[in-house]
Amino acid sequence: SFEVNQTMTGLARSLRNYVSSEQFAEDRRMIELLREARGMAIDAAQASELKAFHRMETPLQRIGMSIHSVSRIHLANPGREVVEEAPEAFQPGQENAETLYELVRESEIDFEELHGAIRGAVGKAGPCTIGQVLQAYPPTQGLASVVGLVHIADQHPLPTLHDDHEKVTWTEEDGTIRAAYIPTMYFDSTTVEEL
Repeated sequence: SFEVNQTMTGLARSLRNYVSSEQFAEDRRMIELLREARGMAIDAAQASELKAFHRMETPLQRIGMSIHSVSRIHLANPGREVVEEAPEAFQPGQENAETLYELVRESEIDFEELHGAIRGAVGKAGPCTIGQVLQAYPPTQGLASVVGLVHIADQHPLPTLHDDHEKVTWTEEDGTIRAAYIPTMYFDSTTVEEL
């Protein structure tokens, strides 16, 4: 009886979450669309004299997905997405500002630092590429710094040669030197003004 009660409780919780989410409305709309498509297919079949095995003149493009048996489909449990554990309250004074800053840097790209590097490189040498910025200001976040510079260059595009690439290097935390070829992107005084 305990197992039955536990199963019923889990089922009730899952159904409640399913109904309260938008998934229920989407599923109902999908069922309506399928019924409508079936009705149109029946009407088209009755109005047409063509057989199901009639060869069409229009070629059909095969889709890239593989079709498997319905028995291989696993039902989604909406209850898994609900977080039941209460978040832990942060106690002031447990962490200092420097530790929190390092935690943020591990999960976020430090765009302020990258903006400063771009300003410094352009201020010293004029228009420069991502590779030249990295040479003047070595990336402190490794690949994340390179990705951040590419993102900034995409946000402030300057005319470049389409086939032109440059090699950039960075050092990982374990001391490994990495390199990659990226499209040559430039920063200049207009980029600095927009930052």
